[in-house]
Amino acid sequence: MNDSLDSKEEMYFSWYLDELQQHGFIESYEYQPKVFRITDPIYAKQLIIGKKSTKIRTSMLLREHEYRADYSINWNRKGNGIFYALLSNILSGVLSDKFIETPFIANENNDKYFSVVDVKGTYNQNDAYRRFAIDQKLVMQKFGIYVQKIIPSPVISKTGKMSHPNALFIKTFVPNRYILTDKKTKTRKIKYEFRTIEQYLKIKNSLKNTQFDQVNYGNTMETIPDCM
Repeated sequence: MNDSLDSKEEMYFSWYLDELQQHGFIESYEYQPKVFRITDPIYAKQLIIGKKSTKIRTSMLLREHEYRADYSINWNRKGNGIFYALLSNILSGVLSDKFIETPFIANENNDKYFSVVDVKGTYNQNDAYRRFAIDQKLVMQKFGIYVQKIIPSPVISKTGKMSHPNALFIKTFVPNRYILTDKKTKTRKIKYEFRTIEQYLKIKNSLKNTQFDQVNYGNTMETIPDCM
């Protein structure tokens, strides 16, 4: 694993982003972007009365609360409707009649589209899902920025049950680098059906002449846009 990354899931997700960038869907991405300062520290003051002077002693009552996501993604417009939907359209109801099931939601800033992602594993270690949900709400309320949880790949149990059917690699594609083991020594044993990005885009492009036709994709009804 890349020593600069905190988990294997983050490494797998970076491979996914590398492939999106190679195909021109994103301009760039940043690992561990800027910190969101959600709350400032709160200090307590204590009046100290001495024989000759009086002074106020300050001590910290509550520390600041900060949150840092794992990745920030700067999108190109060609990915709109294929890999991301605009948060403004979702909030305004523009997509209500023909909502597209995209894996990412993009925020907007000066005509730039970006997603902020928190990568999680398949196991809810140390109550990470709940803690993220709290930070997600606070960042959205204070900064108007949507941070989304992404689980790259599911786990398949011995009985064949899939842990997360909506995992990113299931919904879209598996990066070519992931098809090999982490050390590139052999082909990885992937226990679920998957697509490469070329296969995924071929499916999208095969429907380019049916832009407003609804198709059944998983458990949702979607409108597939022109991917060219």
